[in-house]
Amino acid sequence: MVETLARRLSWPDVSIPTIQTARILAVVARHHPAGFEETISKTQMCDAGTRSQSFARRRVEVTVRFGQEPGFVETLEGRVAFQPGDAVVTGPRGESWPVSRERFEQTYEPVPPSVLMGQDGLYRSKPFVVAAWRTAALVSVSLPAQRGMLKAQPGDWIVKGPAGDEWVVADGIFQESYVCIDAPARS
Repeated sequence: MVETLARRLSWPDVSIPTIQTARILAVVARHHPAGFEETISKTQMCDAGTRSQSFARRRVEVTVRFGQEPGFVETLEGRVAFQPGDAVVTGPRGESWPVSRERFEQTYEPVPPSVLMGQDGLYRSKPFVVAAWRTAALVSVSLPAQRGMLKAQPGDWIVKGPAGDEWVVADGIFQESYVCIDAPARS
């Protein structure tokens, strides 16, 4: 069961899982002992209105360049500042967003053998658990350190990371990037 779940989440090697991967798999197995397959394949089963639920970040490959000087990125949700050394990430749909260097090193890993951490190139997101809820109205999310303000449209997702920081993810991108780990059981 764990191996099947790990494959569905695009986690390549579960023979030696990290502690965080093991925790995520344990949570999913606990919540879905008999039928997690349908939940994993249909994230929308998790959508219970604006109620917060737990999601695991899928392993997604992205292209990254590191800022050489301060700048801004026009994300789908608003203009966001970045500092030298911060990562500017480009996702599978061509969308871009900045990530502080410290957070980037905690949540992404280089895709070997092409790059080493801190070099421009291909990276993969590490799995981690977040809380998320779908917005029913226009919502603004202020980023820390005056980095910017994100605008969530109705139907977008507000995501709260392990450190308590929040960001906005458009619905289509959210569905491709996260998998629900606490959906109610279907009868």
